[in-house]
Amino acid sequence: MSKPYSKSMVLSAALAVIYASLRTVPAFPILGVSGGAFTLADILPPLYGMILGPYYGSIAIIVGTFISFILGRPIIFLGLDFLPGTVNTVIAGTLSNRNRGIPLAIYMTLLAFFTAHPYTVNFVTVKFLDFEFHIFFAWMHLLALILLASPIPYRAAGWIRKPHDAKITLGVALISFVGTMGQHLTGNLLYENIMGVLQGTPASAFKPVWYIVFWLYPFERLTLIILTTLVGVPLLKFVGKPIDLIG
Repeated sequence: MSKPYSKSMVLSAALAVIYASLRTVPAFPILGVSGGAFTLADILPPLYGMILGPYYGSIAIIVGTFISFILGRPIIFLGLDFLPGTVNTVIAGTLSNRNRGIPLAIYMTLLAFFTAHPYTVNFVTVKFLDFEFHIFFAWMHLLALILLASPIPYRAAGWIRKPHDAKITLGVALISFVGTMGQHLTGNLLYENIMGVLQGTPASAFKPVWYIVFWLYPFERLTLIILTTLVGVPLLKFVGKPIDLIG
């Protein structure tokens, strides 16, 4: 067993335990899911991608998710609860390795499936004074896609590789933004298919939920991005060049 491989596996195992522990600490509830809650662990997937890369980072997320079940975290999505965080980690990890093709393909696929899903409300009607506006529900996800398709993530990957670069904060924030929006799309699809399709809930029952989520999710996502950045910048500075650790 090579030394880099051993070091990566040990670090992955340690971070899996941290992830599992924080998954038992609720932050705010998941609307429409009985007993479901976002946890403090939701700030970790993009950081695991940046530090461990997409492969070992995903292992930490998957193992940590199942450990959290043992610790008492309820199963929400039929045991597939690891998928949203794993998608976040893969997107952040591949972007950190300056690979834009894989995260772009993943993100476009997720957004296409979500907008085409019969349980999705694609446009939310907003009334202001005497005017009525129809706003795209996934407007923030669309911004992430535009960002992902630009050269900016490639530059952001360079910024997080230099711990003393003044732009490291922006780099962590941008990669976290794209990753967390991919996580949100994955969670939305699991919610629609498991709570809706598999449980026989009619699509009409999802409309009021999505109308409320429309107003909440931007603040929820921004909060996660800010917390991830606040934790991630000093962590990356402490680790040094995390990408070089994995190769």
